[in-house]
Formats: sequence, structure tokens, C-alpha cells
Amino acid sequence: MPTLRTPESKADIYPGRYVPLFTEYEVKRELDQSSLQIPALPPVNIVELIDSYRIELAIPGIEREELVAEASENILSISVLHKKTAAGEPGLFKVHEFEYSCFDKEIVLPENVDTEFVSAEYHGGVLSMHVPKARSKSGSFHSTIVVY
Repeated sequence: MPTLRTPESKADIYPGRYVPLFTEYEVKRELDQSSLQIPALPPVNIVELIDSYRIELAIPGIEREELVAEASENILSISVLHKKTAAGEPGLFKVHEFEYSCFDKEIVLPENVDTEFVSAEYHGGVLSMHVPKARSKSGSFHSTIVVY
């Protein structure tokens, strides 16, 4: 089980440094070791705008610190490691479909994107990402995307 990293104080979280609960390595290790049946991946909307792409994923019931987003060339990877479950809540579920324990979703974008400057925001159960278009193909790199 991954170790939970906590900041020294609440001031470190907002508006200061972004401190995800888990490292990229911990998320990948947990996904590999998970013997749970992974539910259907969340639905995605991709809209092409004049100078960028807007990507939206519906991921209700998680905290933004449980999201790990990264870019490598024209591939976006979104991972979630959510350990809390709603099973302990009072009441009997008749239908319980939107709970994601952990998943990893990759989105392949056109080659004319600049994934170095991706912005991401998680609000109201929706992860919104803006990926600017590049004038030329950008170089090969790997970066972690901060989710606000």
C-alpha cells in the first residue's frame, strides 16, 4: 500500500506548493498490484478550439490530490488512486456506479500540441485540461501536470 505523504502545514497546499498524495511510481505500482476489477474508465470529452484542445473527464467522488497527470510528447496520462469507499456510508445503495478505486487512462492527442504548458483543474467532479496547440512538433520530454 502506498505511503500517504502529508505537507507540513495547510499553508503548503494552497496557494503554495502542489503536494500530491502519491508519487507517480506509487500509483503505477498500485495499479499493477491491484487485483480488483477496474470499473469502466470515465467518459472523456475532447473539444478542438482555435488555439488549444479542451479535455474533460468526469471523475466524481475523488480529491484532487488523488490525481496524477503527466504528459509525454503528445500523450496525456491521468491516474487516480482512491482508497476511500462509500461502503461505510449509512443507507443501502440501489445503484452504485460512480466510484473509482484506481485507474490509469491515456489520451493520445494530435502531434501539434504543446504538452509542456498543459493546465488542469478539478472542480465539481470534472477534470478539465487545456492543451495549447504548438506551431511545430515539440521535443521529447516528460512532465507532471499540476491539478488545481
